Amino acid sequence: MPPQMEKLYSVLGVKHKKAFHVEQHRKSRKHHQFIHDLQVPSTSGQQSFFNFSADNTFHELVIRYFAAANIPFNKLQHPSLRELFKSLGKNLPSETTARKSLKHHSQLEKKKILEELKEKTSS
Repeated sequence: MPPQMEKLYSVLGVKHKKAFHVEQHRKSRKHHQFIHDLQVPSTSGQQSFFNFSADNTFHELVIRYFAAANIPFNKLQHPSLRELFKSLGKNLPSETTARKSLKHHSQLEKKKILEELKEKTSS
């Protein structure tokens, strides 16, 4: 297992015994389909809550993955995780930025849903 993955697993609290299972899952079709679905905008006409703008920034992608994987945003502040991403040439968003961004996108999604409901009830 690459050292970066060992570091990431320790930050996320994955025990060594479980790391094998995580690695197996990462190689599975289910995982690859999930990642693909996160990256490809919906063509069904329905917007997914996690489909941000077409020009996703790195911060939006990190926030989306953390939210989709149910990883608490406070993990973004962990020194080892920040060091890992810094070594990869990327800066992580702060916990506050992540929360504000998710709140903003959820408000936009709520507004769209309310508008759709208003249109359906008025016709």
